[in-house]
Amino acid sequence: MVVTSNQGLTWQHTEMPGYEILSCCSVSVTRDFMLELGRAETLVQYLLPKEYWPTSDVPRVVILSIPENLRLMPRELLNEDNGNPGFVYRGKRLNLDGSEIIPNIELGDQDCSMVFATLDPRSLDRERFMMHPAHVRVLLANRRPPWPDWLVAGVANLYTGLFRAMLQDRNDTFSIPNLEWISGEATGRKSGMPRAGQENERNRFMPLQAMLSHEPSLGSAEWPLWNAQATLFVRWALCNESPSRKKAFWRFVARTADGEPATESMFREAFGCGYDQALVELNEYLAIAIKGQVEVHLPKASPAMTDIRPASDTEILRIKEDWTRLAAAYLRARYPEAEPLDNRHRAALRACENGNLDPRLLAAVGLCESDTGHDISARAFLESATESKVVRPRAYYELARLRYAMVRRFDGSLISAVDADWAVAPLLVAFGQSPALKDSYSLAAKIWLNSEFILTPEKLRLLNRGLELFPEDMDLLYNVASLNHKYGSKEDAMRLAERGLRLSTHSEMRSEFEKLRSN
Repeated sequence: MVVTSNQGLTWQHTEMPGYEILSCCSVSVTRDFMLELGRAETLVQYLLPKEYWPTSDVPRVVILSIPENLRLMPRELLNEDNGNPGFVYRGKRLNLDGSEIIPNIELGDQDCSMVFATLDPRSLDRERFMMHPAHVRVLLANRRPPWPDWLVAGVANLYTGLFRAMLQDRNDTFSIPNLEWISGEATGRKSGMPRAGQENERNRFMPLQAMLSHEPSLGSAEWPLWNAQATLFVRWALCNESPSRKKAFWRFVARTADGEPATESMFREAFGCGYDQALVELNEYLAIAIKGQVEVHLPKASPAMTDIRPASDTEILRIKEDWTRLAAAYLRARYPEAEPLDNRHRAALRACENGNLDPRLLAAVGLCESDTGHDISARAFLESATESKVVRPRAYYELARLRYAMVRRFDGSLISAVDADWAVAPLLVAFGQSPALKDSYSLAAKIWLNSEFILTPEKLRLLNRGLELFPEDMDLLYNVASLNHKYGSKEDAMRLAERGLRLSTHSEMRSEFEKLRSN
């Protein structure tokens, strides 16, 4: 997947905010790539400001290669069609005007994201470089606490339109195209619509309370209207020359994402009008959006000033190991007959066994061993990596999982407080790193619930924070409610149980919440 210079390639290493780049392109081409990546992020920020992106202490890795290096990719990935489900996307044309990055494949797991991009410098159009819409959806979907469904739909739809309608004849200028309302046929009917007041606009839209509170199932009769209205609402709020409306919009969104119900009073506080008046304004704006584009102007790009240097053997091994692990997991899930990538893993494994104690390499090897069920060696590598305070949330989760497997009681009895404290210790470190992992909070709750450990208010607050980040996880909700009932506030336990009854759709889980509420 990634080779060292003794196989004919010279790899360069560099970093920029949020990214780590391993490149076998020339220094000048690598610098140009970084410059355009920064501009592409600026374009996304027009719709999704950077402060609202998901945070991660683990940089996103880009392996920047040349066309001659395609032999390093598993053929199963090279031969796939576009539109893969799951955590992979690839596009035969990153730039729709003809400049190409082939392939552009992203793999990821709970705490990392890696891209293998093959770049032909001769065809890179430095004015048309954009992020793929699939990655923008990743930014939206991975934010914690989660964004409301209507925001994800609206921003993703607007950016996809922007991506598809890039202007090709003007530098630094892009446009969000005319809005399509539900369908081409419906858009044509609405293009000559009467002004508000001549027609009951509330018959044209679904109630704002309904749009803001739930996402209809895909394929349902109401989903097309919900999707179109969410896009119109986001466009009305963000594609506006008034900075105050944008600020009001993001304040409103942040409050709903933090768990507050989207009420009309909150809406009025943000926008200065209630739902009925907002529908009138949306009705007015719909005619404008159908007929007009929104031009987006980017500032002139400045040179990317960063140190690009030869990559060390450890950096090459570590990035190769992480990419190999992610590729192997993907191939196991989709192509069980694919050739194993064991040889690529063995190089990093041997390096660690021979004394390479780089914490990030140890963590990568430990995660690979854990993924393949080699628990004893995985624990040894992960213990060494976490002792060095490596920044890798999943390394701490996997170590805690392996520790718990050593001390858990299969007869159903509680483990000791000392054993529980030992097993949970890595998770307490992970809670201070981003991205937050749902599995870490779930495992901590499970260990404490099945131990003699007396939970302190501080530990309960940690778990309650997990519920804020992952409000949709019913198992976590039930375990935290049970711990609150046992060690904390009975009122909090009752409140959480009632929340579980409102949200859970499974009869068995609802029964458990009902029992908890009755105690």
